[in-house]
Amino acid sequence: MERNVVAGEIYRHFKGKLYQIIGVAIHSETKEELVIYQALYGDFSMYARPLKMFLSKVDREKYPEVQQEYRFEKVDKKSLKEELFEEVTPVEDEVIKEPFEEVTPVEEEVIEKPFEEVTLVEEVIEEPFEEVTFSEETEVEGCNRYLMQFLEADTVKEKKAILVSIRQKIDDRLINDIAASLDIVIDEGPIDKRFMSLLNCLNTMSKFECDRFR
Repeated sequence: MERNVVAGEIYRHFKGKLYQIIGVAIHSETKEELVIYQALYGDFSMYARPLKMFLSKVDREKYPEVQQEYRFEKVDKKSLKEELFEEVTPVEDEVIKEPFEEVTPVEEEVIEKPFEEVTLVEEVIEEPFEEVTFSEETEVEGCNRYLMQFLEADTVKEKKAILVSIRQKIDDRLINDIAASLDIVIDEGPIDKRFMSLLNCLNTMSKFECDRFR
């Protein structure tokens, strides 16, 4: 079966890293087809690779231990979303369980000792909540969770809702990555101004999306 790459699709390299397809370009001199794709980890670098090489199979002689058949294989967004939640959930569960193991013996001691000890009980209870907040913002396999949520949204309306929900957490890099996924460029400037420019672009796209289905 012929394999094609489409802009917006996500592929996993046989070494485990994730990449998003930006598009397919034509070499101006050789007319060779080149896949333009962006890393979904680290500094989100962009790469170009001949289409034939991108779709080639893994060299079994060089990498006999690799299970993946092709050098790059497309990842289903639904399964990727489930995979991300599977990675995040154990971290939250582990953090939440810790305070219950520590609180029980402290409460027994407070009953027998002066009220000065009560302050220490409150401090122990507050610590795990700070850890939970941190664990929710960590990246899974080097990927920005907010960027992945945006890429997985099926409609412009859903993308707008996600963008608004992460306004307090967005930074210049995330704006640039989201803009790249939409094939647009947001001018440099204050973060609030860049956010509004990105939101306005989505509003325009949403209008065209609505008109198309009328």
